[in-house]
Amino acid sequence: MCNQHANATRLSIINSTICEMRAEAEKQRDLICSTAEDQIILLITNANPPPFSADPHIKAWVTCLVKETYNKAEIKVTEQAIHCGNEFLG
Repeated sequence: MCNQHANATRLSIINSTICEMRAEAEKQRDLICSTAEDQIILLITNANPPPFSADPHIKAWVTCLVKETYNKAEIKVTEQAIHCGNEFLG
């Protein structure tokens, strides 16, 4: 019986620690995402953005997202130009 209480206490402490670590990890994730999103916007809207100091994987991810965003924007602009041209001609 005493052993059951000790095990329950041990599991309770482990679960509490896991919850605390998960909350800290989520906070760090949100900070990284927010910083990356800010950098993406700066890279797209600013010809000379401030330097970005981050993990190389995050830098690569940001670079990839910037290229993807540029490509999507170019496609959208082209589609809009075609649409406007068709309305003008027809």
